[in-house]
Amino acid sequence: MGRAEVAVAEKLVKEYESYEITGFVPMTGFGLYALFTVLGEKLGKYERRVVRALDGVSFTVREGEVVGVLGPNGSGKTTLLKILAGLTMPTRGRAEVAGLDVVKDHERLPRVITYIPGLAAISLFARPEMTVEWNLRRFADLAGLPREAVREALELVELVEDAHRRVYELSTGKLARLAIAFGLVKRSPLYLMDEPFTGVSPEVKVKLLELVKWLASEQGSSVLYATHILSEAEQVCSRVIVLHQGRVIADDTPRNLAKELELMESVDVEVRLAEEAEKLARDLAERADRALKVEVEGDVLKLTVAVRSSRDFVQYAVERVHAGGSKLLYVRVREPTLEDVYLALLSKHKAAEEKVVVAPPGVCYIFTGGVGGG
Repeated sequence: MGRAEVAVAEKLVKEYESYEITGFVPMTGFGLYALFTVLGEKLGKYERRVVRALDGVSFTVREGEVVGVLGPNGSGKTTLLKILAGLTMPTRGRAEVAGLDVVKDHERLPRVITYIPGLAAISLFARPEMTVEWNLRRFADLAGLPREAVREALELVELVEDAHRRVYELSTGKLARLAIAFGLVKRSPLYLMDEPFTGVSPEVKVKLLELVKWLASEQGSSVLYATHILSEAEQVCSRVIVLHQGRVIADDTPRNLAKELELMESVDVEVRLAEEAEKLARDLAERADRALKVEVEGDVLKLTVAVRSSRDFVQYAVERVHAGGSKLLYVRVREPTLEDVYLALLSKHKAAEEKVVVAPPGVCYIFTGGVGGG
């Protein structure tokens, strides 16, 4: 029996209005529609545009999955997580979390999600002048959760010794641990993490990423993990959703995407020579799709090749080296990394047009030189 669906999105669209006034008024950003209209008619040009942040996004997240949400700045990652968290409404489309509709059941969403929007927003959860433990206990009380969960969360994130320190005294790494602790106090079917560990040192980040995996493997929760740091996603995500200009351009495991994109593996070989280096290197390179590096240091040949099937190449290399009387010292196979996959996907879509949609007539109004239109 398959794992249950925790989050479902179907053709999500999110549009934002932007305003611009040019001419004799050297500023933008007024919030009053009527004022814009009058100024546009009298002083210059007023234009209202509709920017589409999400454009038909669909996917499913199942129980116990850690799914990476990747994409350049402005691709829609944060908007998507905010919709699932109930912090903004979709313009069109549908989304559910643990059976709750993000629009119809908006007020009940906090029961089934934990939203961790990064260290910059820790103030959403914590009062900095109060202690770590006080903040977690207050959070537990407000959520109607047992206080025993606070001690367990502190132990899991290794903050027991800092329980009585004020939040503003914590280092960046410990603030990140505290953000995770709030999520552990209120265990949720779905965790939404938006660049949660930006600015955290590498050694602390390793432990925090292990906690993210623990949420899925031990607690059975699902995690949507939005990040632009591909090494993080590679460590914790079993699957990735890649957004580009508000659209899903890929949704699969990194390995399957690499195969779909026909990305090649690389193989490093070191051989102690008992025959002519040039002949052995030529024979090995001919069995590869592309030779990347050939070096000879004394009696050692170092060769790196790109291949579509490392298994076939390695088998041939072992047989060929032994047949010539040489000794195989070292073989390493490297699969395409998530970074290779990501860059290949963006390169494939680099010609895609900008997803900035101008509203149809009757919705977008342009006023120039005192003449109104609509």
